[in-house]
Amino acid sequence: MIEQMSRTPAASPRFAVVMKSTHMPSSVISSGAYRKLAIVELAPGYIPSDVTMISPRCRAVQRVVEVHDRVHMGSTDRSYGYRLLRRLHQDAAELNASC
Repeated sequence: MIEQMSRTPAASPRFAVVMKSTHMPSSVISSGAYRKLAIVELAPGYIPSDVTMISPRCRAVQRVVEVHDRVHMGSTDRSYGYRLLRRLHQDAAELNASC
């Protein structure tokens, strides 16, 4: 008999950083990548790749902890978007450590 594998790894995070694409503001003429960044609390039994949208309506999301909408992701690691992404990963790691 084949045993079904669990979707949740043994050490799955409870809080995860999610990045989704978003629309560019109409006032911006130049092209660039704009993203929506968030820290979400995952529902039991889900992994971060199951998050399809940054909303509590998503089955994989139990609650949205922090959201940053329309963040410009520059071309270098020194841009605001990448610095914010690093900070969100640190905050999610602290939240996971406190659980």
